[in-house]
Amino acid sequence: VRIWRGAGAGARAAGAALAGHVGPVHSLAVHPEGAQLASGGDDTIVRVWETATGALAQELAGHDAAVMGVAY
Repeated sequence: VRIWRGAGAGARAAGAALAGHVGPVHSLAVHPEGAQLASGGDDTIVRVWETATGALAQELAGHDAAVMGVAY
């Protein structure tokens, strides 16, 4: 997962990739206030990231199968 700033031809990666998922990521959701991003994928874990720093804020484990959707 990578956070980008800007749009179109002026878009730039805002830092290192958010490493943690093993396998494909199927879903992303940005918190309405923009401070966090949730991601879910084949590894059955939802990860919550701080958008300003890219730091991992929380891991939500315990799903029995791939996480196909996340939402705030």
